[in-house]
Amino acid sequence: MPEAAHWRSDDFATEPGFHSWQHHFVSRTALSDPALNRLLQTVAVDDTDGVILTDRTLSWLYHPYDGGADVIAGSVQVRDRLATTHLAWLPPSPSTP
Repeated sequence: MPEAAHWRSDDFATEPGFHSWQHHFVSRTALSDPALNRLLQTVAVDDTDGVILTDRTLSWLYHPYDGGADVIAGSVQVRDRLATTHLAWLPPSPSTP
């Protein structure tokens, strides 16, 4: 995202003297923005990760990754409605042969 601004950086080091930095950026965009499509394609081919999309109110989260995505809905009702609407997108349950 060309307009992304640095938000924060975290050091996840578990041993003294070794650093493991994770840098977080934030950007506003529109669904019609070609940069968003390029970002999602970059995630899909595993050239980047850790992408989370949301709306301005943080009422839901969309976390794409190579091979799929997680959706964190704002309520159980929204979650169930999404699951029903997009049933074919869900992976088979472990009990399904």
